[in-house]
Amino acid sequence: MKIVLDPGHGGRDPGAVDGIDPAEGEYIHTREADLALILAILLRPLLGSNEVVLTREADVTLPLASRVALANQEQADLFVSLHFNAAKNTAARGIETLYHTSGKRLAELIQAQLVKELGGVDRGVKRRTDLYVLKHTNCPAVLVELGFLTNPESEVKLNSVSYLTMAARAIAQAVNLYIKERGED
Repeated sequence: MKIVLDPGHGGRDPGAVDGIDPAEGEYIHTREADLALILAILLRPLLGSNEVVLTREADVTLPLASRVALANQEQADLFVSLHFNAAKNTAARGIETLYHTSGKRLAELIQAQLVKELGGVDRGVKRRTDLYVLKHTNCPAVLVELGFLTNPESEVKLNSVSYLTMAARAIAQAVNLYIKERGED
């Protein structure tokens, strides 16, 4: 199968950002775009014999339409967009997986595996009809939100390579299970 991994944001669009706040004892400056790219790079080799294409492999600006066009031109079988959340409420935490239509089963498997492996708060699987990359991709597509950068406790975890590696393994296990269920291994 051909899988397109989409590390969200990049370049001029850092995505969610948590700035350094020494008054709160914070000394980590986290950009969603950076973590998404690291996660995609960790995830790629875990997807085994599948052909894996990344929408970006560096910190570059890539419009949403270009991400979708790449997946559609490559005739991808699956599209997984990797993201991290933010909220005004710094206590917000948890993992959620979003889908538009045909990505529901993939979203369910990814969400269940991430919650199981990471022990995070389950914010659920949610149908979203307003997200461009989900709406315009021709294959089952999901957008994974792996935690809140604005939650100081989550931010520390999300900046850990071992935590991101666990997340990559969980996503890979879910994708492989999805492929097995479809009988396409």
